[in-house]
Amino acid sequence: MILIISSTSPHSHCFSSFIFFSFTCGPKCANYILSQDRATARPSLVNLSNKRGSTPLLFSLYGSHPSLKLITLLLANGADLRHMDQDGVGILHIAAMQGHREIVDHLLKEKMLGKAGWTKDANGHSPMFYAKMKGFDEIEKMLSEAERDEVKGERENVGA
Repeated sequence: MILIISSTSPHSHCFSSFIFFSFTCGPKCANYILSQDRATARPSLVNLSNKRGSTPLLFSLYGSHPSLKLITLLLANGADLRHMDQDGVGILHIAAMQGHREIVDHLLKEKMLGKAGWTKDANGHSPMFYAKMKGFDEIEKMLSEAERDEVKGERENVGA
């Protein structure tokens, strides 16, 4: 399967095509598309957003089986981890509300988010709120422990 994107400006059809082919073919296809993007020195597809502000990284988390390989590939190619959509929803919000324990665990263990992971969306809800609301007790516990460690680390830095 070959995907040719001839547009030089970031339009939603590029975003849609990238997401569609990434999901259809998986990380190998996404890697190929990204390598073509680098080779032609065009603006990167990895941070294109649709009208709602969703990027491929955020969009890749919706559904029942997101690929940690695809997410890691997007991050390795410069995906903006701290990007929020127009509702203020970020990667940790989506992973928590969709019940993706492996991805929440990866993001927390890698300490990739910093304070951006604890921000509240436009409705005033945190990732922990979504985990609790959806009944994802294990994710709620992981988030609670990580947030507690973050606060503890901040207190220690202030006292130093």
